[in-house]
Amino acid sequence: MQNEKVLVLDFGGQYNQLIARRVRECHVYCEVKSYKTTMEEIRAFDPVGIIFTGGPNSVYEEGSPQVSPEIFTMGVPILGICGGYQMLGESVSDPTSLVRCVSFDDVNGDGMSTGTGTVGEIICE
Repeated sequence: MQNEKVLVLDFGGQYNQLIARRVRECHVYCEVKSYKTTMEEIRAFDPVGIIFTGGPNSVYEEGSPQVSPEIFTMGVPILGICGGYQMLGESVSDPTSLVRCVSFDDVNGDGMSTGTGTVGEIICE
């Protein structure tokens, strides 16, 4: 477990550093990188999980930020938060690969959610 790393892919959301801090508080090494990070760099980082943050763009707008479809073949869990979750839904061609989707409203009382949001996880095999 000592060498486990989580990658936060930043899509321009304002909570990227907060998300990374929460991961680090769990004693897991975490880095925030741009959604433009190449697949070679992502594979070299060798994360045990990836988190997609939200961003100011709608996933339905032409030219909105995207990731390489190759990221879904890495075999690691991907957590999408807010717009990151919506992007996952748009990116995955097989909706049956969605394994968990829950709604929450600050369920832990720790201020991580300011209002109703969605958290989803996709396991890519």
